[in-house]
Amino acid sequence: MSDRERLFFALWPSEALRKQLVNETRRGLRSCGGRPVPFSNIHLTLVFLGSVSRRQRECLENAAESVEVNPFALELQRWEYWRRPRVVGCRPAEIPDALEGLVTQLRVSAKACGVDVESRPFTPHVTLMRKAQRGPHIPLHEPLHWPVVEFSLVRSQTLPEGAHYESVGTWGLHG
Repeated sequence: MSDRERLFFALWPSEALRKQLVNETRRGLRSCGGRPVPFSNIHLTLVFLGSVSRRQRECLENAAESVEVNPFALELQRWEYWRRPRVVGCRPAEIPDALEGLVTQLRVSAKACGVDVESRPFTPHVTLMRKAQRGPHIPLHEPLHWPVVEFSLVRSQTLPEGAHYESVGTWGLHG
């Protein structure tokens, strides 16, 4: 492990759900322009941590072990287009209380570990297209059901061929 790593906490969909998301992307996002997110990078960011020291990572891993949130279901129901970063994502119409609780606990833990995190409201979404020229013109074919039973700490590396994400730790949800 190097001295500093770029990390974030995330939810990783199952392979079956990622396939559903890719199929929805092919069906509904062709008209958006841009490029699809690689299959292996599809995720939902919970808390972006940025550049983290070895000591901070160890603190974050210890804190993740003590998270108390029951498993929950996430219903991805609609497209969202953000003009400024030029991305299209899929998001829930409603944010489950358990998801809000998970993000709150992770933010508090990050601060306790000396990591500055965003204070703006959490907007859960799964980014599916980057460098999009416009938002989708058709609705999501059907809501996508995501049973959430765990979360991960993920390392982000920027390579010449694009971003590469690697899970460096996973913790099950339990209340």
